[in-house]
Amino acid sequence: MSFLSLNDDVLLALVSYLSPRDALQLSLTGRAIYPIAIQQVPTAARCEDSEKLGEVHDYMLSDIPNRAHRLKELTIANFKESLGCDYEQYAKLVGDLLEQAMNLKRIVIEGFAELLETDPRIGDAFIALTKLEFVKVFDARTAECFQVIERMRSNPRVLHVGGLETASAYSLLFSSIASFTKPLHLHLTAFGDSESETEYAPMSLPHVRGLTLEESIVPWDALVDTFPNVRCLELCDVGLIHSLDGKCWPKLRHLMLAGDLEYIENLDTLCQVHGLDVLELKVSDVLNAVRVISPVFLSCAVRMTAKRPFWQGLIRAAPRMKALEIDLHRHSSSEKCDRTQWLPRVPLLLDMLPVVYLRINMPCQPFPRNSDDNTFISDEEIKLTLPDIIAKAIPTLRYFVLAVGQKGDPASSESFPLGDSVGQSVFSWWRITGDSSERTLTEIPPWEGERVRQFMLDADLESIVNFDWDGTSIATSSTTDFISVLSSWDPTDYSANRRVSYVHALHLNTNASSNFLFVFDGRESRRDIGLCLDGDNSISYWNQLHIGTTGLESGNRFGTYATSLSQ
Repeated sequence: MSFLSLNDDVLLALVSYLSPRDALQLSLTGRAIYPIAIQQVPTAARCEDSEKLGEVHDYMLSDIPNRAHRLKELTIANFKESLGCDYEQYAKLVGDLLEQAMNLKRIVIEGFAELLETDPRIGDAFIALTKLEFVKVFDARTAECFQVIERMRSNPRVLHVGGLETASAYSLLFSSIASFTKPLHLHLTAFGDSESETEYAPMSLPHVRGLTLEESIVPWDALVDTFPNVRCLELCDVGLIHSLDGKCWPKLRHLMLAGDLEYIENLDTLCQVHGLDVLELKVSDVLNAVRVISPVFLSCAVRMTAKRPFWQGLIRAAPRMKALEIDLHRHSSSEKCDRTQWLPRVPLLLDMLPVVYLRINMPCQPFPRNSDDNTFISDEEIKLTLPDIIAKAIPTLRYFVLAVGQKGDPASSESFPLGDSVGQSVFSWWRITGDSSERTLTEIPPWEGERVRQFMLDADLESIVNFDWDGTSIATSSTTDFISVLSSWDPTDYSANRRVSYVHALHLNTNASSNFLFVFDGRESRRDIGLCLDGDNSISYWNQLHIGTTGLESGNRFGTYATSLSQ
């Protein structure tokens, strides 16, 4: 029986288990399978002006029927003020697209309120979408915007709302997301004002697990009471209102601070957290934040010119610190990155660090102006010399990670905590064994190193301190231990600390009765992997394991997915 003789519904079911690339390769076996295979290939459209919107509209809604059904990501920019733009016609095109793009998973709409007022179909089509996972709407300045959000048939994992700087902003928000059932990461931009209500109707929204507040006025008490299960918090250029009264999130585990950090002194009552990311170069801000939070896992930006007093202050401010990730910066964009001066100072700067894990991301090195330029040190030379210098300088260190001269663009404009600034940097990993008299470096594959990093992020301080770093390999730990790590994983913790998972096939046990676990970054079709954790944090056991082999070279911003197979 020929494979191509199968019914279309059977072929569609089979193709749904393939990655987009594999589906297209399969279509090369026969022209008849192409219409089925192409349904597995997602389409993204970004409409930044009226001309682009018109092109996308024409392509998606003409020629081939149901082409818009393949549209998975759609961005609609607000270009109302563009010269020659007929706004009513523009809104009509948006409405047409949304009515047909029924399989959208990610949507970004600017000028949301104006669009809803201009074409009521947009609100109805938005509500009717059932597969949205990421929703970002700007200029949500009317009650109608939040009524649309409240009536959504989708249960997004990320909701980004911006542009409601009124006293009633938070009340509208609380009521609009009360009906959501899945774990949610909530991102607010330009939200609330200093005249916000002093009293809020008692409400608990335990499904909000991640919270990002950007350029907003923050009613701290109300948010702590309303979102009791927040585990990942980002604060960027925020203002705090109302007394803190010693309140904090009992489950808060990761915190990112960016922008103006003058308010950090007001957070002395904030609970200590496990992971802290400080995206600031001002030394006093970094040290103040570390002193207040006292993290175990710290990620921060540091200038290459930072001297020994800075590192001494950092150690005093973070007595619990066991893991450190530093993103080295030049003092200014015009400053030459002189590695010849920095490298010899490493033993004097870092020998005091009581860490078991250290990651360094170095900036690009300018090319030498001439052959006599003795300040030039190549990336290859750094990789050959720095690991040995670091291993000898820090007696407690067990894992060292280095990225040199590679600085990628973030995957999108959305910011997520812990290490987002490193973009697509490629890291090399070394395991360090032996005592201070004899240190041995062994280069390890990235997937194994990322497992170590995940352990540092998930384990508590006591487990890290008591771990037998020389006698145990995290990469080959038991199935039970690995399931324990997965059980603590929050699928809505979209911090970049979980963005990259190089862990691929883990043959924990090979006998027929054991579990086989497979972890990968899940950027391809989610139909073949499911989520590792449901809302009740239980492991999902599958009768079949569909192994994906793509995407291991870079990470997924939306977390790590896992499936398991048991008999």
